[in-house]
Amino acid sequence: MAWIKRMVRISLLPACIVLLPARLAAQDDADPVVRPPCLLHLQQIQHTTDDVLHCLSSETALLRQTLNDAAPHHANRLLTMFRKDVDALISILYATPEQTALFSEPDQMLRYLRQPSVHAPGSQGAPVLPADLDTTMPGNMAKLERAGLRYVDMSEGEVAIHPQPQFLLDLFGAHVSADYRHFLRLESQKNKHLPGMGQYNYNDWPMMGKRLAAWEHFLEQYPDSPLAIQAKRHYGYEQSLYLVGGEYTPAIDSETGKVVPILQQEWRSFARQHPRSLTTRLIRLLRDQLHIDPVEKMQRIQRVQSQALEMDMSQ
Repeated sequence: MAWIKRMVRISLLPACIVLLPARLAAQDDADPVVRPPCLLHLQQIQHTTDDVLHCLSSETALLRQTLNDAAPHHANRLLTMFRKDVDALISILYATPEQTALFSEPDQMLRYLRQPSVHAPGSQGAPVLPADLDTTMPGNMAKLERAGLRYVDMSEGEVAIHPQPQFLLDLFGAHVSADYRHFLRLESQKNKHLPGMGQYNYNDWPMMGKRLAAWEHFLEQYPDSPLAIQAKRHYGYEQSLYLVGGEYTPAIDSETGKVVPILQQEWRSFARQHPRSLTTRLIRLLRDQLHIDPVEKMQRIQRVQSQALEMDMSQ
């Protein structure tokens, strides 16, 4: 579905429009960390994948040292800074000769990523691949993994580079304030289930319902957190997927016009456990409007979301 693909891009893809010189020029002089010189040099010289990943690893190492003595509010600022730097470095990484060559043949990348024998990042052992799979993916994948990154099958023929799910949590979790730590934990769980990572199936709905309840709890516990807006975006996206379904897992059976039985059961369970939830309110709305055109249905969901979360959820 086009709306899901658009929301995935908004929620998940690196901010490729971020330019390092502008980012660094706007740096607060009070930032309690020394940034590696390579952050500037990468914009001034021809760079390779190894150059970019070395720079990311250098900044990560500096942060580990700095975070040991950082107060929580400083650690929060460092996390915000580091997110922007990682996004900028990933945008540069796409332009390196090695990655340009790889991404020119996305079908080969996807063939590798979708091989059942390919191990998940962090596991041990070398995957056994088909003899006709001629690719440099294994070596590049290993390099990215060592720097805390990974390739992600975004479905519909697209591949992207993202941080590994636990990367930010492992680096910052012990040092940031309670709301930031809670957010990182939820975000880490969410990022383990990006599109293409085994594609959503109906058995994923109970876990998705648990994540929705967890996001709602975060927003109730930390309504004034600087991360509340990001949390609402994550929550709204997963809520829409939970209620409408995906391209291959629609919530409404096109033949019967009824809610898929396994989802009907999950929705009932969620509503019983969370009677005051916004998600429960939307479940009841959908049950009363199954006949409505899918586009109109999505628009109605977004209007209720926007009013309840006090932000525009249609973007």
